[in-house]
Amino acid sequence: GSDCRLIGNSVANNFFIGIHLEYSHNNTIANNTFINEGLLAGTYKNSVKNNTVYNNTVNGKPLIYLEDASDQTITDAGQVILVNCNNITVKNFDLSDTTVGIELFETSDSRILDTNVSNNYYGILLGYSSNNALVGNDVSNNVEGISLFLSSTDNTVYHNNLVDNTNQASDYTGGINSWDNGYPCGGNYWSDYEEKYPDASGIGVSGIWNVAYDISGDAGAQDRYPLMQPSPSQKGDLNGDNEITPADAVIALTIAVSGGENYNADIDGDGKVTSLDGLMILQAAADNIEI
Repeated sequence: GSDCRLIGNSVANNFFIGIHLEYSHNNTIANNTFINEGLLAGTYKNSVKNNTVYNNTVNGKPLIYLEDASDQTITDAGQVILVNCNNITVKNFDLSDTTVGIELFETSDSRILDTNVSNNYYGILLGYSSNNALVGNDVSNNVEGISLFLSSTDNTVYHNNLVDNTNQASDYTGGINSWDNGYPCGGNYWSDYEEKYPDASGIGVSGIWNVAYDISGDAGAQDRYPLMQPSPSQKGDLNGDNEITPADAVIALTIAVSGGENYNADIDGDGKVTSLDGLMILQAAADNIEI
């Protein structure tokens, strides 16, 4: 609907969705309390516009809804909904027990980093969203783990831990998304990998399985380099052995030479991996310190 006002309500324990914004324009949603559910924005392109959503909570934490926003960083929320946004960073917090943990709708050039998303219907959901990066997230015990829908293309998904989701991941985009960051950086950790591919083995000492993980959906997507162990949250630990060693520096230098990307290898935080990052990892290994 349009031109509606939803103010001061308590919405709790409805199945799946508390409020669904669809063909919704010029609405105000304010001062509402959501328990174990939240918002869902859009299914059809250009169906959500000019809504004002503020001062709502999901499970006692802020419901962050941004529309037509850019150049912002979100570091705490009970739910995150981004509509027609650009260059938004979502990072470093936990959220659970809502309709969709993090949704990007018609959003581009944004990042979801190092976030723990659990016990939702959708963990992370993208619709009509392109050129985004999902890196280093723990996505667990959701009905749908990471879902790319509705012409979402050119997104990169790697170094996420997908654990015990009913459906680990879906790609129904009809386009091309990257579910890994190439070799030797690798892809994602899948808790059901060994059950699905019992004859797979590791590629040398790389910590990467030698059989690609098939992503459900009509895009025919694959994680070509699935990780054998959960992705490390520690910067500089690139092979997942829970310590920083010269082997990690070698991986970083290989990435630098190839021009590849790796969030955990970008030690100086300049948005790219260079030989300087490799040297910083090598120094940390020599001094036996964390980065």
